[in-house]
Amino acid sequence: FLLLFLSISVCSQSDENSFQERHKLIISPKTESCFFLPNLQEGYQLSISYLVVSSKNGKQQDITMRLRDPKRMLVTYQGRRSTGNYSDYTVKAAGDFELCFNNRHSHTDSKKVVWQFDIEGDEDVLQPGEEIDLAVNQTLAEYLVEAAQVRKILGSLRKVM
Repeated sequence: FLLLFLSISVCSQSDENSFQERHKLIISPKTESCFFLPNLQEGYQLSISYLVVSSKNGKQQDITMRLRDPKRMLVTYQGRRSTGNYSDYTVKAAGDFELCFNNRHSHTDSKKVVWQFDIEGDEDVLQPGEEIDLAVNQTLAEYLVEAAQVRKILGSLRKVM
């Protein structure tokens, strides 16, 4: 199953119309690790996948996952699973979403979790600094055209001399 999860993850990485991140973490016994997915806007599509890669006595271990919206309302809760997927959630309220992995049910075992999220919907939005990149690229394109013209003129002059 791990191979299937990783192959799905690699395939989704090739999609140029979304933003993806992948993380690995170890969650100690009786603890919870939370992350924020910042500044999600209404209409964005959010997908989350996770896999517990640690095992005990040959059996894959489990973890609990929950996702809350900016108003702290529960979006999804998946209790004690070894793998999970929450796909194509349409953001209804803009803001920071909280994603937590909970290992409080385990008294002795740490859990190693690989997880990723995918956000679709912001591919047409310019991020700070992208305007500068566009201007630099336009200037570079103009320079390359002018340089080609100069080379052509210089080549003509060499033939005349």
